[in-house]
Amino acid sequence: MLLALCLYGWGRIGTADALNACRLIVVATYLWSGLQKVNAGFFEGTYPWLVGPLTEWLPGWAGSALLSGAYAVPVVEAAIGIGLLTRRLRKLGIAGALLMHAFIMLCVGPWGNDYNAVVWPWNFAMSAFVLILFWRVPDEPSPSAILVPGRSLFSPGFAFRTAVLVLFAFMPLFSFFGLWDSYLSSSLYSGASKRGYVMEWNGSDWQTTRIGDLAEQELNAPSYPEKRVFRSVFAQRWCEAGGLAQADSQNAVLRVDGMPGILSGERSSEYYGCDDVP
Repeated sequence: MLLALCLYGWGRIGTADALNACRLIVVATYLWSGLQKVNAGFFEGTYPWLVGPLTEWLPGWAGSALLSGAYAVPVVEAAIGIGLLTRRLRKLGIAGALLMHAFIMLCVGPWGNDYNAVVWPWNFAMSAFVLILFWRVPDEPSPSAILVPGRSLFSPGFAFRTAVLVLFAFMPLFSFFGLWDSYLSSSLYSGASKRGYVMEWNGSDWQTTRIGDLAEQELNAPSYPEKRVFRSVFAQRWCEAGGLAQADSQNAVLRVDGMPGILSGERSSEYYGCDDVP
């Protein structure tokens, strides 16, 4: 989106190309974010944790109703993206997006889980994007205007909007097959990302450290959930001489849990010792 503004400022693309590229990014973010949540990991783990503080405030029946709403979340979020894309449903999409971000802030903000502060300004920014790009805009773009790059095949605007279409509308599909990063596919808080753990043998039992916990302690942000990142962290902090973990590398093992099954929630695991990582 910053690149769209820069290209417009440099006179390389027109107003319509810059705005519609940004609109497509926002639409695709909501759509894929909803689809990513269609898995047992979100329904059984992420969502109950997310709304946990709210259920403590509510009467028992209301808390139960809120928990049962997990199955509606993917539908609602994907519908917001579709609503923003269409003229007829755009105002409903705007209202849904604003309400959703307010709900998220209640859950992860200081009144809720007080967690991952880097996403707090993101929620306000997304709300602002929705209002700026879709609320009472003079061009009232149609779905085709947002999706189709244009007719001038060799123009910078066509090339830029084609890149946006591929990266944001199509590439997230490959994340379901492990061929594209989950965090490049609107998968935050989906319960579908990979997980990394380091297990250390203390002589009688295995002690487990979640790599995500290290990131949250040091950066107040989740770790980037890809196998190559977990392997790199394991190599640097547990295997290299002078690593911060101060561990006996022969007794440390990295376990990477893959994406959960859509219906079962079960994850396959891969194990790596220090000899297996660069």
